[in-house]
Amino acid sequence: GLDLGAINQTVKTRCLWQVPECGGTDIDEWTVDAPQSPSIHLQEEMKTNKDITFLSISENHQLGKSDTWFTYSAMLTKSRPDLDIRFTAKLDSDNFLNYYALQSYMLRHKQRFRDKQYIYGGFVIHKEVCSGRSYGYVCRDPRFIAPNFMAGAFTYLSTPLAQHVYLNGTSLERKKEVWIPLEDMQIGNMVYSDPSITVEIVKHNKLHGSYTLNKHCFSDPSMYRREFAKWREELSF
Repeated sequence: GLDLGAINQTVKTRCLWQVPECGGTDIDEWTVDAPQSPSIHLQEEMKTNKDITFLSISENHQLGKSDTWFTYSAMLTKSRPDLDIRFTAKLDSDNFLNYYALQSYMLRHKQRFRDKQYIYGGFVIHKEVCSGRSYGYVCRDPRFIAPNFMAGAFTYLSTPLAQHVYLNGTSLERKKEVWIPLEDMQIGNMVYSDPSITVEIVKHNKLHGSYTLNKHCFSDPSMYRREFAKWREELSF
């Protein structure tokens, strides 16, 4: 994998829009840490592609990492309307995303995506399922208010939904009320934090034909390469 070297990350919990310690509502003031002494590989990656963002929150599953990311990415979409960014997402770095399968799905359902404003997509887990024994009754927690959530490997929100629930739609007080220290369920709580909007679920548990949307590669570079080769082969037909 990519050797990151030493990364300066201040341990914070769940940065939210309007919170002064996080930069308030000004994206230029939002704290996003830079590497302190990056490895050669990371320096090359940053210099070549200039597409890595470091959030000032540690890698975690219970401190609010994903809420911090979706808030920041929603601010990015708001600050650059000229780019017409329609979705914002999170993808675990140990997963390979089949962009061809995702694009194919969206093209086949483009009318649905065009007509609906608030879209929440991924591998759907319904509350009645995760409230059962196989999930350790985790969704019986009264702090979990959503009817479903997406498994965390890959989750996306339409830009209007991300901007509404992470920026100026859901109030800061409400954002604090719906906090639950379980990462994937917390995204679900945020998505359903405003009952005045109707959320459209896009279920990617199975896709058309033999395509799968993402695959867990267990941080194995050879598996990434195999998945990429399969993806290119599919793309050539």
